[in-house]
Amino acid sequence: MEIKKLLRNFGKAERQIMLDLAEKYESLGYSIKFDYHDEGIHCDMKAEKEGNIILFEIKEGPFDNRSRERIEHIKEYASQRGMKFKLVFAHQQQIPQIEVEGLKESLELEFTNNLPGDLDSLSTHTKVVDVEDVYITSLKVEKGGDMQIKGSSEVIVDLIYGSESEDGDPVISDSFPFTFSGFWSFDDNGNLRLEELEELDIDTSSFEK
Repeated sequence: MEIKKLLRNFGKAERQIMLDLAEKYESLGYSIKFDYHDEGIHCDMKAEKEGNIILFEIKEGPFDNRSRERIEHIKEYASQRGMKFKLVFAHQQQIPQIEVEGLKESLELEFTNNLPGDLDSLSTHTKVVDVEDVYITSLKVEKGGDMQIKGSSEVIVDLIYGSESEDGDPVISDSFPFTFSGFWSFDDNGNLRLEELEELDIDTSSFEK
């Protein structure tokens, strides 16, 4: 399908996210295929590099039960074939060109030091591995230099079942999209520091207990 024709099926925010993701992963050496279909599943984009495959679904607006079932089906399909699956939220006020140096690392540190209950309850020991694809949807600089930042991202975790200290305990790697809002500032050494996390909403609906 021609890319221009395909993108007509998406909203403005979704189109921008799709193009940004394609550009990012092409720069990393991935080949991109839009509108991927296989064995009864359909997702927005497939990225492949040296046997590593990532499936992407771009979501704008709230989930209904049908959408949740479809996402779970794609996720199961990817897991069974050794692929990764990324659910990316699009927002009408997306600002894809803005980056704040250190934001990704500060979010990782916050998750590690203050593991959210939504993640902690998923396994005996939940370990934060990484935070990926941080998108800023709103940035406001306050008087005094503090920044109010709102955005969306994805947290990758290892779900460990059993004793964390024993070898051979079952470990499942999974990822969950989240939205956030908070205040950040730069310290005297130029490092970004989280001052207050106002909101953190993690979508763990795709997890099957």
